[in-house]
Amino acid sequence: MKRTIISVLAGLILLIITYFLSSLIMNSGNEIVAKAVTAEENVKVTNVKNSTNDATLSLNSIVQSENKLQLISEVTGIIDFTNIRFKKGQKFMKGQTIIKINSDEAEAFLRQSRSQFQNQIASVLADIKIDYPESYKKWEDYFLNYDIEENIQDLPEQSTNNETFFLTGRGIISSYYGVRSAEERLNKYSITAPFDGIVSSSFVENGTMARAGLVLGEFINSDSFEIEVNIPTEYKPYIIIDKEVNIKLSDESSVVGKINRINNNVNRETQTVSVFVKSNSKKLSDGMYVDLDLSLKSIENSFKISRSMIKNDSIVHTVESMAVKNKIVNPEFFGDNYAIVTGLDDGDLVIKTQIPEIFEGMKVKIID
Repeated sequence: MKRTIISVLAGLILLIITYFLSSLIMNSGNEIVAKAVTAEENVKVTNVKNSTNDATLSLNSIVQSENKLQLISEVTGIIDFTNIRFKKGQKFMKGQTIIKINSDEAEAFLRQSRSQFQNQIASVLADIKIDYPESYKKWEDYFLNYDIEENIQDLPEQSTNNETFFLTGRGIISSYYGVRSAEERLNKYSITAPFDGIVSSSFVENGTMARAGLVLGEFINSDSFEIEVNIPTEYKPYIIIDKEVNIKLSDESSVVGKINRINNNVNRETQTVSVFVKSNSKKLSDGMYVDLDLSLKSIENSFKISRSMIKNDSIVHTVESMAVKNKIVNPEFFGDNYAIVTGLDDGDLVIKTQIPEIFEGMKVKIID
């Protein structure tokens, strides 16, 4: 009997303890929920002020001289430098002789060709006087003014077809073009600067034997530069010829360039097109690495924000009445780390702080 009473009392005591414990846990849970509901997240915001924003691509590339020539010998001979040696860094003005190849043999051959041509004209003058008296005077003047030390002059115009047949049969026409050919070949023994520039590489020394096809060096224009950048094809419609481009240098200074031309061919692998930016800045050098800001278009009544502030490609979290409010925006352009959007109103407070599991209606507190 005593055991039964003890068991009943123990059961009652256990029930009472269980009741108090469960009540304590439930009250504690209610306090946690209440705290969760009433808790405020500290956030930083940016105040929207719509304006006109430029959509800009940030790119990088290598500066190249706009005019770059590989100098190649077209004839054979000993290289004989002028007073200015053909060395790296050496400057030459337009028209100045860069390299001269010994041309004594070529000059002697040219004089021989001119002399032979002069003899041929002398041998046909008597026949021209008899058969083509109306043309004799001009051929006589041509002969008397002929100088083997000067470049050959154009032949007198033939009056009739028979006169042309006569001159061709006597080899006059053929010899004339032979002399012209020898003169052109002699010009190849001297290489002159086609523009003001500088020697960027030199592979020969004074006294070197040059042969046809030998690469002598490289000559570049040091006053005009070009920068090639590749942009995605979707931005091509926004590229405008002569539009200014900001070119940033390694020392954090910048110079201005202009879009010079666009290659319409699309690279199959990268789906990009090439855009060429030209600049005459003295701060640039061939081979220099630079960054460029390529302005594509201007977007009116827009706002620039961080890309991380846009959720699901179109939602921005704002603060209204100290609570989170979702706002739909239209992203007009995505840059490397920013986006230009429309759809926000002036005065909207866009949340900059990253909050995990943020939801509309969440209570927030704005901090500086």
